Amino acid sequence: MEPAIFREIHPGVKVEINREIYPRLIESGATISGYVHRGFWRELGTPQRYLQGSLDLLERGDAGYLQRSRLREGVYSSSPIFALRGTAEPPFLAGEGLEMAGDAFAAGVILGNRVKLQGRSSLLRSILWDGVVVGKGSTLEDCIVGTGIRIPDGTRLNRRIVLDTESYLGDRKGMERSANLLLSPF
Repeated sequence: MEPAIFREIHPGVKVEINREIYPRLIESGATISGYVHRGFWRELGTPQRYLQGSLDLLERGDAGYLQRSRLREGVYSSSPIFALRGTAEPPFLAGEGLEMAGDAFAAGVILGNRVKLQGRSSLLRSILWDGVVVGKGSTLEDCIVGTGIRIPDGTRLNRRIVLDTESYLGDRKGMERSANLLLSPF
């Protein structure tokens, strides 16, 4: 998108770009154009679509950057193979600096840089951003976990967005608070 589009969106105000911003720009005489994309594309406007679309892209496995980090069919890692001491099942993508305990399990996951999966942790269909630590015996399924989050030992989460109470400044309506975490269902 051109920077002019973002100037039409006021900070802290929710807008629907197709119903509010584009019509206003068209009325002012601005040119709105598009691009016909013929490759893989998914609309990622909800947490569920973001999770599913990301995993769909990973399952395709045809991106060049994936091929450079391919360890085996459906398993990709920028961390060396010895860092994957636990069980990594496709689709699986890990960034640099992964630490995975020998009895950890992960399937259908995208892990950022410097993620730590401690003993007996289990991840299914989840995205963990950079610097996340998953405590011992914790289970996450269909979760999206923000940067730098520490999941306490023994935590069980399903269909949750996990954020840090100190750094998250957005609307907290409908969120649960657990320790220093904000949990939002989706």
